[in-house]
Amino acid sequence: MDEETVKVIEKTMSVRKSPSVLMVEDDSLIRLIHTIMLQDLQCEVETAATAQEALDKADHPYDLILLDIGLPDMQGTELAAKLRLHPRHQQTPMVFVTTFTAEALGEACENLAIHQVINKPVNKKRFKSV
Repeated sequence: MDEETVKVIEKTMSVRKSPSVLMVEDDSLIRLIHTIMLQDLQCEVETAATAQEALDKADHPYDLILLDIGLPDMQGTELAAKLRLHPRHQQTPMVFVTTFTAEALGEACENLAIHQVINKPVNKKRFKSV
């Protein structure tokens, strides 16, 4: 994680008690497991099973957005682009949580200012490092 991202997260966390996370994941079991892990890390978690559901929640000031790539209604890269257009999320740290490699997503990550790519399966230690 780059220094600028760390500063943004630290600043946000100093104001709030718990970081607010939007997790966009279509697989209900993965969504449940990831929610439990994030809550164990003292995060406030909201979930969305589709890109449209995530867009409907875009007015909320999330500290971090976790995005799956393969969503049923649009690709995670397209969702990230739409979220970046929202004034509230132009600087929000976004992380792809996927089976794709960072190299495979390279240019998309750079163009969309994606902070990290985390490969599934994810454990709590990996989430904590984000």
